[in-house]
Amino acid sequence: MIRQIPLSDFGKPFPDDVSLFIGMVSFEDRCLSILENLQLESVQVLLLRNIDCGSIADKNLNRMIEMSRGKNTVVDLDINTPTSTADAFAKFLAPLLPAITGSVLVDTTTFTHEQLLILLRIFELLKPCCKIFMGYTGAERYSTNTDKENVWLTRGVGQIRSVLGYPGRFSPSKKLHLVVIVGFEHERVAAVIEQFEPARLTIIYGDPKKSVSSEHFETNKHFFEKVWSFVERTKSTQTAVETCYISCVDPFEAKETILKLATDNNDFNVVVCPMNTKLSTVGAGLASMQNESIQIAYAPAIEYNEEGYSSPANTARVFQYVASRTASE
Repeated sequence: MIRQIPLSDFGKPFPDDVSLFIGMVSFEDRCLSILENLQLESVQVLLLRNIDCGSIADKNLNRMIEMSRGKNTVVDLDINTPTSTADAFAKFLAPLLPAITGSVLVDTTTFTHEQLLILLRIFELLKPCCKIFMGYTGAERYSTNTDKENVWLTRGVGQIRSVLGYPGRFSPSKKLHLVVIVGFEHERVAAVIEQFEPARLTIIYGDPKKSVSSEHFETNKHFFEKVWSFVERTKSTQTAVETCYISCVDPFEAKETILKLATDNNDFNVVVCPMNTKLSTVGAGLASMQNESIQIAYAPAIEYNEEGYSSPANTARVFQYVASRTASE
């Protein structure tokens, strides 16, 4: 069940006795939102930081260390080396999780999509006995340093790659079905479509009834339309194109949407590229772990709008994470 909780309510005892908080340091102030409201008397804090994160993120790291009251561990990650990220997660979590007496709370908000998916795979491999909860602070507004017509979150596209731990199972005799989950950008989506040259393409964007807000839905729709225009200009006559909605706020509903697409297209090799909320990205990860024929792809950005990426909303969504295999047994 997904709960939407005012951030101020994290100041009350968390109902499942959090013993470990895991958060990603970021240039976004949203990385502070849950931690600064959480009661931390008996909570260990694991802070993850990308080594090239910049001066704004460094300031936020110092603030998060202060909030942690000396009970923190800072782990450096290399955003460009997924294998080192996985090694770091495993190194610190393998000895730590068995000693947890309460539950774990992961703030998914400011992870990259790739790093969040790798963390989910590590949880799957370690099979911790403790409860794991995940939180996500939505944005009140994106691209705060521009007007609505010039929203930008990232620029440039790095080398598109399969997410570590989600390689899929491909058959040489099958054609490719690409599923892209559009967020608030279109350049990276276009690059993914160009690289994969799919025989079938599904473009997904947020369900208006299951988006973070009506304003975010309108922005999401705007970028979907940009992607659609790109596809219309460039698509091959051999490419079948379809669209559908996905829940931006419920990872379990998002998982079911992706699993159905894979089932309906089981005569294709399926690649999913999630670029919407971290909640829908968790859904993609769960779907791929349940149906391991699904590959997940990631298109890293070259530049982020660090000065104005987002402003935090005053609520967070929280849910209990259950590994896909366990949930389906």
